[in-house]
Amino acid sequence: MSAPPKDVEVDDREVVTVTDLMGTSVNVKYPVKRVVLGSMDEVDFYAAVYGEGWEKTIVMWPSDMSTRDPSREAAYFGKYPSLKGLPKSPDMFQAPAFPVELLMKQNADLILLPASSMMWRSWNAETWKLLTESGTGVVTLDMYTDPFNKIAENVNVLSKITKNTERAAGINAMFDKNIKKVMDVMKTIPDSKKGLSIYIEIPGLDPVKYGSSPAMGTPEFDMLGSKNAAVEYHKKKNLQYTAEFTFNYEMLQAEKPDVFVFAMSSYYGSKEAKLFGFNMSSSKADLEDAASKYLNRPGFGELKAVKDKKCFMYIAELRNTFASFANLQYVAKALYPEEFKNLDPYANLMEFDATYLPVYTSGTFFHYMCT
Repeated sequence: MSAPPKDVEVDDREVVTVTDLMGTSVNVKYPVKRVVLGSMDEVDFYAAVYGEGWEKTIVMWPSDMSTRDPSREAAYFGKYPSLKGLPKSPDMFQAPAFPVELLMKQNADLILLPASSMMWRSWNAETWKLLTESGTGVVTLDMYTDPFNKIAENVNVLSKITKNTERAAGINAMFDKNIKKVMDVMKTIPDSKKGLSIYIEIPGLDPVKYGSSPAMGTPEFDMLGSKNAAVEYHKKKNLQYTAEFTFNYEMLQAEKPDVFVFAMSSYYGSKEAKLFGFNMSSSKADLEDAASKYLNRPGFGELKAVKDKKCFMYIAELRNTFASFANLQYVAKALYPEEFKNLDPYANLMEFDATYLPVYTSGTFFHYMCT
């Protein structure tokens, strides 16, 4: 067989086969040279597992980071100016159509996409096939549907792609150690103190809604053995429960929740949510003013959780990253303050970031409302 013309570059890189978070077998060339980051959720994971030099492989940056977490994007751009001028991938959750042509134009070796958006948006099968059969490795990651148990799966997929197995093992070990700090203590807490009734609300939805799906920010509470007041109310009424439903004061009176939780999310654009997140140093006065909007509702002052001063606001989306262990630790301290009095979520988060991430996840993530 004759040799290829001298002006034709032969790509003889090794092909690595991985199974992504949608269960698809994908071939990816090693080492990757051109990578598309399809959403902000993939940034930390890829940077952490790849390690030094990760930014040199990026050819497309996720646009949703500029709208949902601009301060974090600014930190990345500040450290890696070359990222700022890259083409932007559309917000995969809100894009009107799957941007197959734009993605293919990047001539990438690897395209990382959010599995949750790919599944929930139900992209046209033929369009998706056009991309996945183009010769580019299209890999989905999922930090959304099970933010605690799937962390290692995401890391391991990227470990196979980058062959940074030792670094990936260290990431998983530190993450697991921080989960263990909570679960080991939970084993010592009597069952009589567990099973707390939790009311969870997401500010910014109109009308106000609350629920128990992962999208509503409850996996932390599930791991701590808590009960969702909304679910319990529906069971007792023999009503069909859905992931979200309109605010119901009757439910609060009937269930008498032990704890009120207001889960902040950048998806819904509430004024209060903007006080929370990366690089936010919100004042105590602003946080208390935001809390009063909810605590001063008619009748709220007579409810058990408010009287017991068991109310807090937190940024639920922290759990879509490696920082999910910190969210679990914050919630554990709020539910069981005596048992977790020596636990320092912020310090643990800083240690993780200093070891594996190029930027620190510092900011305002939690606020006790009823102090």
